[in-house]
Parts: sequence; structure tokens; C-alpha cells
Amino acid sequence: MREKVLLLNPPGKLPYIRDYYCSKVSKGSYIYPPTDLVVLSGIIAEKYDVAVLDAMALGMDEGACMTEIGNISPKAIVALAGAVSWHEDAPFLENIKRRYDIPIIVTGDLFLEDGEIILKNYPFLDAILIDFTNADAIAYLSGEEDKIKNMIYRKGNEPHPHLNPLPEGEEEKRGILFLMKRKLFRFIPFKRGNSIIPSPSGGGLGWGWDILTLDCGRNQSKTKIMSGSEMAISLENRAMI
Repeated sequence: MREKVLLLNPPGKLPYIRDYYCSKVSKGSYIYPPTDLVVLSGIIAEKYDVAVLDAMALGMDEGACMTEIGNISPKAIVALAGAVSWHEDAPFLENIKRRYDIPIIVTGDLFLEDGEIILKNYPFLDAILIDFTNADAIAYLSGEEDKIKNMIYRKGNEPHPHLNPLPEGEEEKRGILFLMKRKLFRFIPFKRGNSIIPSPSGGGLGWGWDILTLDCGRNQSKTKIMSGSEMAISLENRAMI
């Protein structure tokens, strides 16, 4: 029988959305499946049985969630956390560690820049996933350190970063193909908008940004692609609508 790994979206007092390295509080009544955990569910299932506990979607409080974790009895937990919810996430994850003493791997926006510092300051965390699209979680749990690509994990009492820079991208952007006038955000009344397109550029783990400005006239749409630095200079001279 295969061991089980639990994918956890922790509970919270507010409707937190923590996925895709962009945590926030839902301003409406929507809660969607967290992208990170959806992707990881397929990857981790290659070697382990996968259980999912989305406490946000289920409206669970901390007590009910903690009890359900015990019922699932996983080998390890891969949990989402967010900068916006860390004040609740940290003590809850610490309680999991204290009660069940199992490996806790986390992923989320706040770990991208300060992962080593956080891992050092929060000893109940065992590892940080920097990229939720690879098999680092499997490699870590299987003790195959040589297969880890982008992860910070505890080795002894110190954080051990095993990081590879993202490849530089020179491919032509195709965002213009999606800018049809009928694709409207009904909650934005303006005719001018900006789309931010992430593109891997530079070194380390950073992403560059291309800003595509869109002006919709009566019969046509005009677009211009500028880099993030060009947009920053532009914004010095005019207010962004």
C-alpha cells in the first residue's frame, strides 16, 4: 500500500486565496481550486496516494481541520501559505507539527524572496517549494536530493537552498491574439487598460514583466508592448488609468 501525502489549503478567518504566488483576500463570494495544489496532485500521485483538504472551500475552522488531518494520517503535508495570511498560517502549521510530527512542505508567494530566512526562523517547516510544476516534492520525500531542482530544505539545522535560475525567454509574445474587444471586464468602466504579461528574464528566480497597453476606440484597438522599466518611466509622467 502506498503512503499518503496531504495537499492542504489551511483554514482562515477570512476567505484567503493563496495560490499562484499571489495571495489575497477574496472580495466576493468566490473560492476556486488552488492552482498549485491542482498541479501537484497529478505530480505527487506518480509515487504517493494523494489526499486533498481544502479548508477554505469547506469552511472549516482550525479545530475541525486539525481533526481531519489526524483522520487522514498522511506521511507528509504540502501546504499553501500566503503573505496575506501568514499570521494565521504559521501558528496553524506549527500546531500540526507539534501534534503529528510529520514533514511539512510549503509553497506560496512570501517564500520566493525570503525563503531561507523564513525556513531558519520557523523550525516547524521542513522544506519550501519554489516551483510547483516539478517533482521536487517527490524527490525530497524520497530522499533523492540529487533530483531536486528548485527547493529550499532543512539540512541539519540550517536551510539548504538548491535553486536553479529560470531559463531566459526570447520567444515572441502572442498576447495580442487575445485582445478582442468583446472580452470585457464588466467591473472596469474604462476604455483603456493594461495587461501584465510575465516572462522569464534576467537571472536568479526573478521574472521580467511586459506591460501591454490597450486603447479601445470605436472601431479599432491599438496596442503597444513595453517592458516593465519602460512602463515605470512612463508612469512618472502620467497617472495610470
